[in-house]
Amino acid sequence: MPRIYSDNEKHENLWCGGVNFEKGVGIAAADADTSYFTAGYVVDTSKSQRTIFDDMTAAQLRQIASILQLTIDRGVAPDTKQVLVRAIETELSSKYRATVSVSSAEGTEVGDTAITITGAGTYKYKTSVSTAVNALYLDDVSDWNDIASGDNITPTASHDTIAVCRVDTNGLVLGYGSATITKKTL
Repeated sequence: MPRIYSDNEKHENLWCGGVNFEKGVGIAAADADTSYFTAGYVVDTSKSQRTIFDDMTAAQLRQIASILQLTIDRGVAPDTKQVLVRAIETELSSKYRATVSVSSAEGTEVGDTAITITGAGTYKYKTSVSTAVNALYLDDVSDWNDIASGDNITPTASHDTIAVCRVDTNGLVLGYGSATITKKTL
């Protein structure tokens, strides 16, 4: 369920593309077609629900960013509400997101990798090319694949990195780690 940010913070209670907006932010259903939201909108798939930050104005978010000593408004125009919210979420993540120790070794079959994760918990993973996908504290990764330490997986042939998140029962990130994938070859 993506958050959708309007350029207009006062975009409220209007059903646009099947999404109800409050204070410039709407939440779409997980299977919603978000192609309607192009010009004037930013689709953010990192969270599946509104947060307290979504109910704040850009001015209030700038005050919080200042308290957190974040550098903002580096561009020509002031940062958007979505950029400010994500900057604050990133800062909080750096303080509260646990580190997951993850490693990759050759798997049992050609193209497989064996993943080792240190620590108890429920884990989700996603593979990618070159750079591991980043997930912040309480981001929704419920649609990622389940994994346990010792599992053999077969990543897409071109994928060479893996991101692993320790999650709560709703699939929200509590911890994060990444590794370079080592695949079994002939």
